[in-house]
Amino acid sequence: METSSRQIPQSPRPRVLGLLAGIGAGKTTVAGLLARRGWTIIDADRIARAVLEDGYLQTRILEVFGPGVQGKDGRVDREALAKRVFRDREARRRLEVLCHPEIQRRILEELDQALAEGHRVVLDVPLLLEKGMASRCDKLLFIEAPAPIRRSRANARGIPPEDWAAREAAQCPLEEKKGRADAVVDNSGDLARTEISLETALARLGLES
Repeated sequence: METSSRQIPQSPRPRVLGLLAGIGAGKTTVAGLLARRGWTIIDADRIARAVLEDGYLQTRILEVFGPGVQGKDGRVDREALAKRVFRDREARRRLEVLCHPEIQRRILEELDQALAEGHRVVLDVPLLLEKGMASRCDKLLFIEAPAPIRRSRANARGIPPEDWAAREAAQCPLEEKKGRADAVVDNSGDLARTEISLETALARLGLES
């Protein structure tokens, strides 16, 4: 029997990995472990902080939200602003209208540049599903941790339980996030356990180092 020499096309190796999780689950921890494996991390929180430093945007936010979100230095107090918008859906919508177009533009700009340079990229973006950016990901990874652990971690970062609950409610339900994911990382224990779980998830996705 003659054997065909035609090569079967191989699927391209995934190059963009999106992280999904609840508040306090440990996306930053998992992103750090991936960075050690050579992945380029695009951190939406870092980009959002840079966007909020823009002078014009500072002025607009203070005009929209008033002196209650103004710090002693005259600039926007990010913690006060966060408390305001996560407790008020309409306030959150107004802030998103002001900030999210520029944040998303910068995220996509960094992503396109990293891919053009041949990097593998992790999108650490809290509203990955809500803003439709999951479509830019080849694979989605869900970081799992029980609610009491997530709440405790958030509290250690200065987010009180009531604000933690409000931030959770502002995002897609965890069941939906987990259901959309291609693999799950258990981050309920120590770092060594998380690393083992991450290795297992990457192997499942064909993304071993």
